[in-house]
Amino acid sequence: MPVDARTDLHAVGVVLFEMLAGRKPWRAERGTELSTEILREPPLAIEGFRKDIPPELAEIISRAMRKEPAQRYGTASEMLAALRPWIFRGSE
Repeated sequence: MPVDARTDLHAVGVVLFEMLAGRKPWRAERGTELSTEILREPPLAIEGFRKDIPPELAEIISRAMRKEPAQRYGTASEMLAALRPWIFRGSE
């Protein structure tokens, strides 16, 4: 599978998951088990850890972390547009 910008967007999805859930989006903690799980299993759903996450935001995170790159956001601009309603929310 070729590596392109969608790989970075996957990483952004992982970071968002970790920031909001306080844990990785996989069951394994480290090592070979974690690597294998990342390659073979879908990430855990954030809704299982944060019931207060709006479904729209959960879908943005889920889409960014999909296994198949073609199912992720195509560009950072596209992902930013989806995230824009959630950026600085509550500080207005």
